[in-house]
Amino acid sequence: MARDELLVARFLGAMERVPGLEVVDRTGPVLRVRTADGRSAIVGIRPGAIAETVRRVSGDPALSGLAGADDVTRSFTLFLLELQAALSAPASPPIRRWDYTPRGMVADQPRTGMLPA
Repeated sequence: MARDELLVARFLGAMERVPGLEVVDRTGPVLRVRTADGRSAIVGIRPGAIAETVRRVSGDPALSGLAGADDVTRSFTLFLLELQAALSAPASPPIRRWDYTPRGMVADQPRTGMLPA
């Protein structure tokens, strides 16, 4: 568990240096993303997501070409690429909340007006 916490701390430190990203909650953790065209989105990081991304990068030789000095920093690059793909995908209405899970980026859209089955 301590390794996951260290990975998340390192991830958040790296994300604080990325233009257009803001860490709004370190305990969540939650990021706010501002795109070049003025849109914004919230990204919640789910437990185990960062560690799983590091495992994916370290286990896939095709991902060794990502920018970064080691598997951890290359996993941050993969996160940013997945984030960019999610935010640039056409959606109507635009998705404003995302969850980064161990399986990748997932839209989190509230379903207003729906009752549980």
